[in-house]
Amino acid sequence: MSIVILLAIGLILIFINIRVIKRDNKDLFEEKLDRISPNSEDYNFEIGELRKEFGETIFELQKEIESLKEEIESIKKLNLKTKEKNFTDDNINKSNHEIHKKIDVVVDNNITDEDNDMGEEENLKAKEIKKLMKDGLSTDEISQRLNIGKGEVLLIQKLYIK
Repeated sequence: MSIVILLAIGLILIFINIRVIKRDNKDLFEEKLDRISPNSEDYNFEIGELRKEFGETIFELQKEIESLKEEIESIKKLNLKTKEKNFTDDNINKSNHEIHKKIDVVVDNNITDEDNDMGEEENLKAKEIKKLMKDGLSTDEISQRLNIGKGEVLLIQKLYIK
């Protein structure tokens, strides 16, 4: 008989505990939900503020990147202009110097009725350039072979070789 009483008391305790647990779970869930609900609006507001700040920061960074790109482009354009100017100035100075040399030679030739008063070196260069041109070499190849500038090759070609 004591076994039946113990069993009955055990079942009653289990039944009571199950009811208390069910009631507590409902209350705990509702309490947690109530605690979260008012705070969730605060969290949503804070999340919105953070998104706004990040958006503004990213926008500012994009503006800075665009301004840096524009500065780089202007610097590149300025560098190209100075390089072109230096290149053309150098070429103009070189070609002017070469032209003055050749004009002096041509003027001397015209005065003496082409008595071959031009120096032997220029005469040899003209002959070599003429020969290499007949062989079918380009201006670049001729200037490399003779170790003279491309402008000089072109000038000799136009002045002496017809």
